[in-house]
Amino acid sequence: MAQETGKSNPNIIHIQKRPPQGYHEAILLDAIEKSIDHLISTWKISGPETVTVRLRMRNTLERVLCITNDDRVFPLLNDPDYKETKESFYNKFYDGRDKFIINDILEEGEDYPLKKDFILFGYRTRILVKLEHVGVVAIHSEIDSTHPENLEMVRSKIYEFEKMVVEKIRAASEAKLVGLYQEINILTTLAQENEETAFHHVLEFVGRHHSIFRTAIFGINPANDSYTLLAGYPKGTHGKDNGFLADHPLLKSIVETKNSIHVFDLRQDTRTKWLTAPGGVVDRYGITEIAGFPISQSGEVKAVMTVDYAEKDLQFNPVIDENFFNSVCDILSNILSIVSKIKQIRIEEDIRRIVDHFLHEIRNPITASAGFARRNYNFVGEKIKQCSEIGELCKDDFSAFLNALQRNTSVIIKESDRVEEILNEFETFIKLKRGMVEIKRGPVLIVELGKYFVDLFHGLSFSYSPELGDYRLFTDKNRLHQILLNLLINSYEHTYNMGYRAISHQPESFFTEKVRFNIFPREESIVFEIINGGKVPRENVDRLFEPYFTCGYHDGSGLGLAISSELIKLMNGQISFENVVEEKKDYVVFRLALPR
Repeated sequence: MAQETGKSNPNIIHIQKRPPQGYHEAILLDAIEKSIDHLISTWKISGPETVTVRLRMRNTLERVLCITNDDRVFPLLNDPDYKETKESFYNKFYDGRDKFIINDILEEGEDYPLKKDFILFGYRTRILVKLEHVGVVAIHSEIDSTHPENLEMVRSKIYEFEKMVVEKIRAASEAKLVGLYQEINILTTLAQENEETAFHHVLEFVGRHHSIFRTAIFGINPANDSYTLLAGYPKGTHGKDNGFLADHPLLKSIVETKNSIHVFDLRQDTRTKWLTAPGGVVDRYGITEIAGFPISQSGEVKAVMTVDYAEKDLQFNPVIDENFFNSVCDILSNILSIVSKIKQIRIEEDIRRIVDHFLHEIRNPITASAGFARRNYNFVGEKIKQCSEIGELCKDDFSAFLNALQRNTSVIIKESDRVEEILNEFETFIKLKRGMVEIKRGPVLIVELGKYFVDLFHGLSFSYSPELGDYRLFTDKNRLHQILLNLLINSYEHTYNMGYRAISHQPESFFTEKVRFNIFPREESIVFEIINGGKVPRENVDRLFEPYFTCGYHDGSGLGLAISSELIKLMNGQISFENVVEEKKDYVVFRLALPR
């Protein structure tokens, strides 16, 4: 331990202090030392005082600080014969219910280090003060605790001391946040441009100023009770980017209770069993404890911040960390609010674009349908007039009339179907943008799903891995069906050799290429792969999932792939595309991956 003399307070002339080990100890030692200085200097009765401080570090009480103004006691604190091995005395007090104890040393019967020496030197009172989640402060004083006035004064000073320690700890924690608060304008700009960058900037600050292994922010989606990793620090250490709350009990508990949670021992808590499984984060990174904090807006938990401590780090300390991380969460809540407003502006802009696009797309089929309807009306009128003038219709004229009527009516039906399809796509897209689409999970037999599309699409080549023969994927069957149907329709529309839209029930010679539909497992996912002949130009690849974008080959709203992309995100899956070459032929490949 380091030794100091000549403190600014003349009542304290010797200090024995262990150098602080990390962020926590530095804050605690500074707060307690300043508070003790104030406590001793404001006693009404002056005399010899000796204070020892034991901090609760790594689940043990460690002596880290000794302060005395007694030249007789100071040499004993460094005497090897007085190494304090009888820690049970302090542990018993720390684990008990009492917040503080004021004893008359002469009457107190329990033995402890230096007790006889303190009595010999004329000390009368021992005061034990328990600082919750911090440690034990032991004060030996010449004050006579049997005197009522002295006893009342000591009690009053202890309450003042406890309050001062907590205030100084909070002040030190908040001081750490000053830098982050000063960067709010920068964070606001970052949030407008890229929310992940803003979140990561905050987490990097926390990791740099705190003794933690890693930290993360998870966004909460109440529509399907799922979570999404918004940012993690260090990057690449948090595994899956998304999942369902049912599979992450810790996050679920924070969302439901709207309270912070601290898990001191991961291996003993049922909410963290998935973390302690063989090969999990406990095995990989040595994580021992986790704390989680809700990030709320208007009483709803919008996100959760988690903080992981490894064995090499100091333990979570509620007095220090609770205040610090709650303040960080307030900042993150403000960022989320900014992001939410920006998204709302973008949604409103999207809706405006939807309306403009909708009016443009819907006008053509409506105009065509109205035109053909008028022609039918005129045809019928002319033939009725002829009937009244001639008296009967020629069979050939009647046959030609019916054929024309059928052609015109078929166009009306086709265009009406197109209008309905466009309306359905716009409705789905708007609901997705407004967060109104709900995901309903249930067991889906993969083979049955594949066979359904084989029956629907002529000549579809379907294959699946043998181990998936009776496998049931827990997901939203209707939404999965919607996405796959859209991808297959797109594939078929680009593999026929005529200028007429066709989905099924066409002769095999009608198609230039067969469409292949494969299902197979990959790590923790089930992959649905759709392959058809052709190639998407490089300049169009990055725009495939962009709303309203089409390659121009067929009529459509340009929302099919955009809707599929948004839906698969809600289902915690991923959709990807690539051009490939097999045996010197070009192929287009869509892959849809859903978690098992």
